[in-house]
Amino acid sequence: MDLISSRFILIAILFLTVFGYSIFNFMVVYHLTRFGIGVQPKRFAAIFFLGSIFLFLISITLLMKINFSSLENVFPNFQISNFNINNYIK
Repeated sequence: MDLISSRFILIAILFLTVFGYSIFNFMVVYHLTRFGIGVQPKRFAAIFFLGSIFLFLISITLLMKINFSSLENVFPNFQISNFNINNYIK
């Protein structure tokens, strides 16, 4: 854990999760609109796309309401890293 901080690992995991979710949604919407015959698959794709945007906005709104400062008591060493200059300034 000396070379890579836990905050960097958490941000990387969150980024990869959001990226994977976006790729999955794109693949579903693309295949429904490209290879679907008629209007019905395109409607399903539009509903799926709007639903994924709606769920994304709900999750962002809920994450904005979380008080992350209360997590300092649960994880006291979470922000300690060798690369944090504040650890060396007294």
